[in-house]
Amino acid sequence: MSKNLKLYATLLVIVLTFSYLGYTLNSNAFIAKYGTEYKFEVAPIDPYDAFRGKYVVINIIGEFPEEVGLTTATFDRYYIDEKYAQKAEEMVSNGQEKAYVTISVLGKKGVVTGLWVDGKTIEDYINEN
Repeated sequence: MSKNLKLYATLLVIVLTFSYLGYTLNSNAFIAKYGTEYKFEVAPIDPYDAFRGKYVVINIIGEFPEEVGLTTATFDRYYIDEKYAQKAEEMVSNGQEKAYVTISVLGKKGVVTGLWVDGKTIEDYINEN
């Protein structure tokens, strides 16, 4: 009986873990799809994190409207494919191009949905230039 109990407990932990991961991933996707989108000018730089990979640190210029109840300081990263990271850093951080970030907000949660240059995603802009 104790072996069965251990098995059920282990299965319960596994199911709960995957449920939490699924909820987290889906909640961000839900916010990105159905949230209100805000656009802010940014001044990015391009660091590297050994655990998270390449991302662009974004320094947002401006704030959300007061009724949103969020601060732009909580949105400080845009993750980017490594093949675009170096070019993104060169193009945007030296001030050659104006960049904007879009953040979708639903309730009191928000997610960064894109980094834009000249009306195009940073990835598309790099591919075209």
